[in-house]
Amino acid sequence: MSAWRLALTEAAIVEGSSAKQLLNLALAARGLVEVDTAREAFQDAYAAAYVKASPEVTDEQARILPTVRNRVSEAMAVFKAAVLPDPMPNNLSRAADACRKLNAKPKPEILDQEDGGDGQEDGEGLGQGVGSKAKPEDEALTVVFLALESLQRQAVNNKPALEALSAMLDLAQALSEALNEA
Repeated sequence: MSAWRLALTEAAIVEGSSAKQLLNLALAARGLVEVDTAREAFQDAYAAAYVKASPEVTDEQARILPTVRNRVSEAMAVFKAAVLPDPMPNNLSRAADACRKLNAKPKPEILDQEDGGDGQEDGEGLGQGVGSKAKPEDEALTVVFLALESLQRQAVNNKPALEALSAMLDLAQALSEALNEA
């Protein structure tokens, strides 16, 4: 039994140090490579690691697995973060979550129209309120982000659920960026 416990401790140490090393590599890539190059490199690395651990899985299959996609998403969240958290968490998953929260775009406020329906609030000029300028897609994205944040709070100790939510947040963020560019 003591051999098993020793092996367990060694595995936990390796997992912790690899998470820290992956974080450091994501940070090191900032300013060194382009976004597409970084994404491709992270995909290559995580797919290769998965194939090595599960030889029955092909590289193409590994690349579309949620586990691999989530890891790439986490690395890209750190890589693309405009502002880094201080202090930086000690592993890639926690650092990605912190970067996403710190760099999240402010959600548009939706004003209640019960005060008279003109969109004015406390002396604001016509058209100055956020509610009067909010696009339908902004309101829809606000609902999506709020729902995903609520689900994150519910899944606080459920790692597979948090990984899936992390990927969903990245997709929602990418959608938000694409809509803002249009």
